Amino acid sequence: MEAHYRGGEHSITDTLHDSHHTAKQLLLHGVKGGKPETALVSDLINGIKRLQNHLVRDPFRTDLEAKIAAAKICLLTRILDGTVTPSAESLTFTLETRSDLVREYQLKVDQPLNRIKTTLPEAFYYLALSEREVA
Repeated sequence: MEAHYRGGEHSITDTLHDSHHTAKQLLLHGVKGGKPETALVSDLINGIKRLQNHLVRDPFRTDLEAKIAAAKICLLTRILDGTVTPSAESLTFTLETRSDLVREYQLKVDQPLNRIKTTLPEAFYYLALSEREVA
């Protein structure tokens, strides 16, 4: 994937859009009704599994930690492109303090991802923040 960027003329906006799109593809993987790009997700999962061999601390599973990281990437790309401006307090997730947003919010884009509310509330929270204009 990174070879695509070598020597190319890509704007910051192009790169942020591509990062957001790629993160969403990983999030859609395994979600009922989600239609991720199979080859892209296969490459991502393969890379994540190879990365696991080099991690010293906690595991980095494709169905949990990697999806939470992907949701954070979605939020980060929106912050960097100026789409959302979250408060500093909203960037920290705890189910006790953020359950209201997780429970009540419905994603407008990529609706199948609403299904991760119960299984990955932290990932859903960061996705919800990435859709809100002021978080």
